Amino acid sequence: MIETMLDDLRKSFRETQRKGGFYGLSAQPERYRSKQIVRIYWRDYLSDSHTQLAVIGESEAVETLGQLYAELQALREETAKPALALVA
Repeated sequence: MIETMLDDLRKSFRETQRKGGFYGLSAQPERYRSKQIVRIYWRDYLSDSHTQLAVIGESEAVETLGQLYAELQALREETAKPALALVA
């Protein structure tokens, strides 16, 4: 399941970047029936749009969010390298 989330994160990050947006993640904990869940959204902060990326159980949240944020950081660093090369 995490691989699907990571693939979706990569695709939405690249699409948002192509449109000139600024990509981020947000998490919203809530109760659904008798379970605690966390809804994870990707956000384009410049256009104020967001789409649900995943719904996970609270017990998986810390590990899953850690992996998603690590991948987001890697994508940001990867896209920053060409821009930094132009400055240098």
